[in-house]
Amino acid sequence: MTGLLVGPGCYAVSFNTREISTGLWLAVILVWVLFSPARRVVPGLIRAAAAPKILGAVAVAALFTTGVVLVLWRVGVWTIAELKDTIIWFLFSGIALAFRGVNTPHPDRIVHASIWDAVRLTVLMEFLLSTYTFPLLVEILLLPFAALIAAMLVIAQSEKQFASVASFLGKLQVALGSIVIGATVWSATHDFQALWSRESARRLSTPIFLGLAFVPLAYFMALVAGYESLFLPLKIYNVPIRLRLYAEARLIAMLKYHLKAVCIAKQRLRMPLGKVSSLSDIDKALSHLSVKIPAPVPPGADAASYWAGYKLGLDSAPADLATRMAVEEHCDAIIGEQHYDQQSFDEGFGAGRQDFDLG
Repeated sequence: MTGLLVGPGCYAVSFNTREISTGLWLAVILVWVLFSPARRVVPGLIRAAAAPKILGAVAVAALFTTGVVLVLWRVGVWTIAELKDTIIWFLFSGIALAFRGVNTPHPDRIVHASIWDAVRLTVLMEFLLSTYTFPLLVEILLLPFAALIAAMLVIAQSEKQFASVASFLGKLQVALGSIVIGATVWSATHDFQALWSRESARRLSTPIFLGLAFVPLAYFMALVAGYESLFLPLKIYNVPIRLRLYAEARLIAMLKYHLKAVCIAKQRLRMPLGKVSSLSDIDKALSHLSVKIPAPVPPGADAASYWAGYKLGLDSAPADLATRMAVEEHCDAIIGEQHYDQQSFDEGFGAGRQDFDLG
């Protein structure tokens, strides 16, 4: 450990060899970016990160973290010794957790996923792996080697012709992880006093408490992002502000805080919301809105034709692009053979595809 005194000798910030190694490599990467052609993209990245919505969300997350830490401090679970770990958790886990439900295929699953992330076994493993580290030289060599394997594995897995390489890299990654975990467990078993100390218990419990506390914040941010995405067609198609506000108020009153319902409505109203030109159009579109799965038969549609199309759309959704296109080309033949209603079948087919994405 390397210590840095903060204040009048009241607190020492300690950095282990893994954290020092990570900081050194980040500094190397930063210097390389600043003195290479890649520096041209830096201003754009800074502008994107400095967008008011992103900065506002990060500020809210920081204030929320501060509030949780104050509560934990008052009940004796958190001390100033956990400050460094708390800051690291916020920068590398907390911000990601807060944005977890934004722009994901299934933001409604954020609660379950966040709780699992907060208490899963890797919390313990991350605690152990940050408590017991290798000498600095080993850590400096280990970090880029592990990162290189991970990057090569991602590339190899993206192409079928590299399947054998991906298999080898996967086994190499598992072997490297097993060595690190094995060495960590060996060190832990020979230092039970430090492992089961009060300080270790606080270090382990802090990320769990913070992660669980972030669940409602992550849900709220996912809900806000979901509503913003739901309202997007109104802006894209330049719907008058009076109609836009009316539609937004009606939708919020209808869907409330139910994130799953917002996600379903976003899929089913993508086209109708862009076509509204009066209050009656909005009322009609919302009166036909259902957030149930499977999507019910629309008013006036032929039920047999709708459900036939729905089943075909649902069954073909997970297929590859060529298969999906072949199915769509075959739809006309099916409609003609079974004497289905064209419009009802097409509505059911589209609803089946949507419900697969929502399932």
